[in-house]
Amino acid sequence: MPRPITAQWSLPYTRPTSCGCLTAFSSLLSGSRGENPSIKYNEMYLDTLCLNMVQDPSKFDVLVMPNLYGDILSDLCAGLVGGLGVTPSGNIGYDGAIFESVHGTAPDIAGQNKANPTALLLSAVMMLRHMKLTD
Repeated sequence: MPRPITAQWSLPYTRPTSCGCLTAFSSLLSGSRGENPSIKYNEMYLDTLCLNMVQDPSKFDVLVMPNLYGDILSDLCAGLVGGLGVTPSGNIGYDGAIFESVHGTAPDIAGQNKANPTALLLSAVMMLRHMKLTD
């Protein structure tokens, strides 16, 4: 399970311009509630979260959960936006961050002019935003 600080560390990524929601699996928010009154805090289990994500993804802004559940949900979300081929990824930690496309190298389409750079470009945008290089 994530350390309790995880939910607190996630607060800066909850944007007031979006829905302003911080949703976490089960009781991971216990230490963070009330730290920022402008943020709506929700707790739900993965099955309920998946249902709500499919019905209306705009209800969510930042999600905090263990790695396995995050992996399951990120694949579901990739399906909602067009598949793994267009999905960016960012793993942000205390001492560093890694940004990447989530698809593989696709050797089966090499040399066929079919590769789609969308995931890589979106990952680069996420990295630049994380580094506060938005000009």
